Amino acid sequence: MEPAKSRRGAVFAATQADRSNTNNAILNNLRQLDAAKQQWAIEKRKQNGDAATMDDLKPYLGPKGIIEPVAGEEYLVHPVGTPPTARLAQDLGGQKAGSEISLP
Repeated sequence: MEPAKSRRGAVFAATQADRSNTNNAILNNLRQLDAAKQQWAIEKRKQNGDAATMDDLKPYLGPKGIIEPVAGEEYLVHPVGTPPTARLAQDLGGQKAGSEISLP
């Protein structure tokens, strides 16, 4: 293989890996947020449809009490019974900026 093609292939593979890592980090953040919301709902005796806010969940999100965005995304808590989502600030892995990622 020619060196230039080899470099292009390596750059493409690295870019794909970065996108995959970013997507996985967002999904992990969503899992943490969902677990925090479930714990909050149990402790506060909330039911499906009850509103939850990021401020409500801070005590359940570890020492910092926040979810750190990895690509400028915004995390949306949603009511109890509805999984949280992340609204993308930029195109990511075939998904357009402004679209939402949810847990599978």
